[in-house]
Amino acid sequence: MWALEMNDDLLRIKGLNMAADFRQRVHLEGIDSNAAFDAVEQCSGLPVPASSAGIAFSAPEPPETSRPEVRPTNAATTSRCAFRRIDVCATGRLGFVSAHSTKVAPTGFTLVELLVVVGIIIILTGLILTGLNKARAKGDSAVCVNNLKQLQLAWQMYVDDHNGRVPENYADLSTGVWRSSLGSWAGPSSAPFDPGDWALRQGTFMRLGYVSSPGTFRCPADEAEARNRDGSSSGAHRSRSYAMNGNFGGRDEESQTVFDRESLSYNPTKVFVFIDEHADSIDDGHFLTWPKPDDRWVNLPAGRHNQSGTLSFADGHVEQWKWRWPKRFNKKQSYWKRAENEADLADLRHLQASVIPLEGEYTPQR
Repeated sequence: MWALEMNDDLLRIKGLNMAADFRQRVHLEGIDSNAAFDAVEQCSGLPVPASSAGIAFSAPEPPETSRPEVRPTNAATTSRCAFRRIDVCATGRLGFVSAHSTKVAPTGFTLVELLVVVGIIIILTGLILTGLNKARAKGDSAVCVNNLKQLQLAWQMYVDDHNGRVPENYADLSTGVWRSSLGSWAGPSSAPFDPGDWALRQGTFMRLGYVSSPGTFRCPADEAEARNRDGSSSGAHRSRSYAMNGNFGGRDEESQTVFDRESLSYNPTKVFVFIDEHADSIDDGHFLTWPKPDDRWVNLPAGRHNQSGTLSFADGHVEQWKWRWPKRFNKKQSYWKRAENEADLADLRHLQASVIPLEGEYTPQR
């Protein structure tokens, strides 16, 4: 083995027995450290192979007869000696890499490595987006519940301030559009045609200060856009997503029982007041439910929150109902839609049980 080592200013050439001559002729102190390799080759007359670790140079020890004589060198020769590269190992020794080596360490990624990295990024992105979408859906659902709590609280405060009288919930057909009355809880509102909050601000809830923010009237998951009178999109979200049960201050010409005041004749824990209404069903603020045995939806609840509807009740609590069948209002047979199947009919029966029973005999509407 022959190797070149430098430690504490001592230079030794193992196997060649030429440390003294090398130190005398090369004058290590005056040579740039980057010139060490050429100095070894030119002064020894033999190439010195580099080890794979870059720390020492090793090769099979040459036969005794093949050891070169150290020839004198002049200053010019000495100055031309040069080390190509010096690497410092963990032990503090200096190692030299051959200047004649043509191998270059590979750089960058291979195609397979790049594809693996891209695949991992895609998977992680999908997981993150799925988590974010679920978190957003839960957040929207929580806001919707809170909105109905605020509306129900406004309803109860109005009743308390007006000696038991419930807010007006009347609506009629005006210029071809169903709108709530000017004095209703929502003002002259028609959700499909109201991108702004001007109508809501005229209603009793906002005008009298029971609700301060128009955003309370809209579910954040409601992406429906308001329409212009010609049917084109306005490019803006609708201002309202909720409607009030027609049992309270509603149209008495409909097939429903209507109360203008609070009454002990119904159970407030079982009768809903506000409901999140489907975008294809909502217009004015009046929600009509025909009683049993009718099997038709007149107004349809929404299922925006993982196929769940949100309702507030007369005692102040809010519930979310998981619908057995997806809620869609198109294509409807008329202004109503018949239940699609047994699951959809079960949802209708559940809602019919949460309205005030009709007094007298029910005559189905046409």
